[in-house]
Amino acid sequence: MRPPLRALRTIALAGLLLPPLPLVAARADTVVNLAVADDVDPARCAGTIAEGSYRRTHEADGACEVLREALVAVDPSVGPRARLRRAWDFEVAPGDSYVFRVRAHRDPDPAGDDFTFSYSVDGGRHYHPLLKVTRTEADAESGDAGDQTCPFPVDVAGKLKIRVDDTGRSTDDETLTALHVDHLAVLTRTGVPPDPAPAGPSRRLLVGYFPSWGIYARRYFVADIPARYLTHVHYAFAGLEPTGPEGTAPYEIVLGDRHADVERAFPGDDPALDYRGSFNQLRELKRVHPHLKAIISVGGWTRSRHFSPACRPEHRAAFVASVERWMREYGEAFDGVDIDWEYPTGEGAAGNRRDPENDPGNFVATIAALRAGLDRAGAEIGKPLSLSIATPGADDKIEGYRLAEHAPHLDYVLVMAYDFRGDFRGERHAHHHAPLFPDSRRLEPEWEGTPEERRIAERYNVAHAVAVHLREGVPASKLVLGIPFYGRAFKDLTDTVDVPENPGLFDRFEGVPRGTWDDDASGATGVFDYEDIRRNLEGRATRHWIADQQVPYLLLEAGPDEKPIFIGYDDRRSVALKARFALSKGLGGVMGWELSADREEYGTPESLLKTLFDVLNGRAE
Repeated sequence: MRPPLRALRTIALAGLLLPPLPLVAARADTVVNLAVADDVDPARCAGTIAEGSYRRTHEADGACEVLREALVAVDPSVGPRARLRRAWDFEVAPGDSYVFRVRAHRDPDPAGDDFTFSYSVDGGRHYHPLLKVTRTEADAESGDAGDQTCPFPVDVAGKLKIRVDDTGRSTDDETLTALHVDHLAVLTRTGVPPDPAPAGPSRRLLVGYFPSWGIYARRYFVADIPARYLTHVHYAFAGLEPTGPEGTAPYEIVLGDRHADVERAFPGDDPALDYRGSFNQLRELKRVHPHLKAIISVGGWTRSRHFSPACRPEHRAAFVASVERWMREYGEAFDGVDIDWEYPTGEGAAGNRRDPENDPGNFVATIAALRAGLDRAGAEIGKPLSLSIATPGADDKIEGYRLAEHAPHLDYVLVMAYDFRGDFRGERHAHHHAPLFPDSRRLEPEWEGTPEERRIAERYNVAHAVAVHLREGVPASKLVLGIPFYGRAFKDLTDTVDVPENPGLFDRFEGVPRGTWDDDASGATGVFDYEDIRRNLEGRATRHWIADQQVPYLLLEAGPDEKPIFIGYDDRRSVALKARFALSKGLGGVMGWELSADREEYGTPESLLKTLFDVLNGRAE
């Protein structure tokens, strides 16, 4: 694999201690509005807490919503038995679904008041209780009234109101100073129903990879993960590094990006947290979606350099021990480990350490040792921990993996059934990089081509990748089919092959264009996010369908003096066909690489992930 909330947004005031806040003379029913500020620079809306406000960027239009901290409102004119209120207003839309979470405690005071958090969705005419913080000794000793998650629909346009009241028994005007709000959040899921039932033995896996680097240019955060559709989210990637001089020192799992993983502060983060960053955001996401499993993926295309020495007998135990320590430290965020070594059978990125004769066997032994280590760590932290590997789709890479020996130790195997074609293979003829079936035209007896071209036509496709994995000993129920949420493009096509029904297919190309996220540093990769293709390219290009391989492509006429561009990608139709193929083979589920490439439209017909969810759960037409 190469390298908070809009679908789920968090409005949080966490670690908030009420006593230091100034009291404001106002009517007892004062509500401090949290409004859209027109004078805020969108470039500064990075999702940070500063000067009592939480700023959130709306990616669609660049507007910034500033949620201002509400103050305790006291009306001295009402008298000493005034009901003191802390209240919040949120702009809402009909059909939105919200979850309210609160965690609070009060100072010990058997003679004091109870405090009740409540909400209203009808403009304040009716309030519904969410959580009571009582004056009882038991509560005072526990110091925590616990969490309560309460989903409810907003059925009117206007305000979602949340307030906390005392019982009115106290004669102390400042009775709310006894209340400590440890965590307060309103989570929104726009236009989608509550989570499906937790994953069970009969339910197929739906796995999505989250790119840790997404929080930068992509502005894609853990809070954007559409958790209600997923059974598993894989966090890409952790690394593997030597602890001293390379070759002699042991190797251990390390953070892939310390700032993104555990340091970056998000709204609502408690300064006392053991770690922050995206790892803590995953921890919070799982609390709202208890069915979701989060997995740390180790390696990937750019971080597979040290797998070979780390898996050798002399270093294996240290590597496994580091994974056990990792799970003990980050076990609240993660539920297992995914090993993405690209590849133990050779090739991979330049600079990877290799031992072709011993790597496959050492990998099998390491996976067995990791299984035992995760069982130990799971027993310590009180939950089972999963183990998976990601494998290539091309049969020339999968040969020698010894999958039958891996399978007993693994919960599932993710087959990366994409990147079959690209300029990185030395091939210069435009084609789709993830076709479902073989290229039947190049398998016809009269077709004149090289044996290698015929082998690629027969084997570089999803169906063959699945067949090889099954033949090599992976049980169908443990095989998860990978589907790309991106396309690969080729430019400067020269009309060299006459295929009337598929113009551009097989034409010679001279290079690749700049993709969605390419810059001067990356150079041109030709990789385009599905969202970019759907929003910006489909309307400018001619869409074609490769009938025998069941995938689409676009032919983009770049300009009067420029040659066409070929873009092979997956759309809703092709991913539905791939998901149905997975079901027909009895596979354990499907996986999408990666989530930031298919966003904005979760829950609508345009989403690839929603399409996969519907097919796997029998909801598709």
